[in-house]
Amino acid sequence: MSFQRLTSQELEHLLAHESNAADIFTTLPDSPLLRLLATFDRDLLAQFMTEQARESGEIICREGDSGDAMYLIRSGRVLVVKGGLQSPTILGYRGPGEIIGEMSMIG
Repeated sequence: MSFQRLTSQELEHLLAHESNAADIFTTLPDSPLLRLLATFDRDLLAQFMTEQARESGEIICREGDSGDAMYLIRSGRVLVVKGGLQSPTILGYRGPGEIIGEMSMIG
């Protein structure tokens, strides 16, 4: 899967909105989900999970994309945006131990 990147102007625009956002969502790195996953056998997890590293400004998924993946955030922060990037509506943030793309899990 190839990921799209924001232009430097789009990233700067979103980061400017981020600093004005009232509700910056954070999760402790020792989230219950991450602690639970740490108890599983790594070989078993490797059958179901692929570790990926992403850089700032990469678009992981867009509204309307096929729901074939779910992403567990191990470190960093993900900005969840609705609408166009020039006039974004910031829905929130996801951090360590949280997931995005969870709508792909609804059957």
